[in-house]
Amino acid sequence: MTAQEANRVYLTSNSMQYLHGFAERDNFTGGWRVLNTGPDHNLFEISADGTVQSKAPLDFSTQNQYSFKIGYQTGDATREFVQTINLALKDTLTGTATLRAEEGEIVELDANIFTATNAYIAATGSGGGTYRLDPSTEDYDQFTINSTTGSIRSKEELRLANESDFDLRVIYTRPDGIEFSETIDMTLTETTFNKSRSDLTATESQIVNIGLDRLPNISRFVKNDQQAGNFRLTPDATNSSDYKKFTVDNNGNIQSTEPLDFESDKTEYNFRLEYDFGNGPGSYEENIKLTITNDLRDDNNLNLSGINISTAQGAKEAMTVLDETVVRLAASQAKIGATQNRIQHNINNLFNSTQITDIATGRIMDADFAIETTSLAKQAILNRAATAMLAQANQTKTNVLKLIKF
Repeated sequence: MTAQEANRVYLTSNSMQYLHGFAERDNFTGGWRVLNTGPDHNLFEISADGTVQSKAPLDFSTQNQYSFKIGYQTGDATREFVQTINLALKDTLTGTATLRAEEGEIVELDANIFTATNAYIAATGSGGGTYRLDPSTEDYDQFTINSTTGSIRSKEELRLANESDFDLRVIYTRPDGIEFSETIDMTLTETTFNKSRSDLTATESQIVNIGLDRLPNISRFVKNDQQAGNFRLTPDATNSSDYKKFTVDNNGNIQSTEPLDFESDKTEYNFRLEYDFGNGPGSYEENIKLTITNDLRDDNNLNLSGINISTAQGAKEAMTVLDETVVRLAASQAKIGATQNRIQHNINNLFNSTQITDIATGRIMDADFAIETTSLAKQAILNRAATAMLAQANQTKTNVLKLIKF
């Protein structure tokens, strides 16, 4: 009989086939006990339903073979059946690592920090195996692992503001197919490199505002510094000039200096917000990627509010805009008229359908009335015929009696 090492090892009565069969024939009316014989009887106990359990954790590295006896006495106490249990422990081949990692755009874990796995490989001389992540763990889909080296890498940016604890399990498969697993409990800590990245979206507008509260990473550092420092906008790593289209105030709120239009050729802006600490040396960098989304309300907007007729050129442009406005208005009126015609046509069709339905209903009712009238007439004729036949039969009997009397 075998079992995995554990804090509590259980053996059900079903696993003790001979003893369970004897108890089954007795309808389980008897009692179970661990006999005080055998070298390991004091390490186990048994419940009323025949389940054997260890009194303390059983560790493969300490002892891997156990021997004791289980007895079952019948309900009438006349017989007892005894079975010797030889239990072989199996090594669970597992370990646990508790790690701390700094938040960042990419978080990497080197395989050298998996001490249990490395100790197992060294003890068994089983190098050259492969690594994989257990897909049943909660955070499996947020990481990848190098199958050869065992190093783990996050698929995307990991930030303390979003999630602080991650659960993974690394499975190492030896060349001979035997597996060793190590559970990874990783906790994120605040970055000491004072850099982060935020991907934001904003709807096209005359003025686009980005509040500091939309940047939780740098906002946390500003709060810890009691907002004693200064903000400034600078180019990002690509040395883009996008930062010139924005300003930042003393509270870290960003505002565009010109309208940002989705219909223009540029819908993505990259720049950097920097904060210089006021209560000590150093600064924090927040790399921002801003994507402008479309506002359907301004599609093909003629911008009538922008008409200026104070100059000849402005008046000429205004005439073009107004002409286009008249054309669009006429087109819109035509569309509305066509829609109204279609609606009126549908109304007429529905009215005709209603009339046709009413006529059909009347015809059905008339047809039913005719059928019932015909049926009534038929029944009346049949009844009268039956009455006449009975009367004729009675008259015949009367004539016969008169003949006999004479």
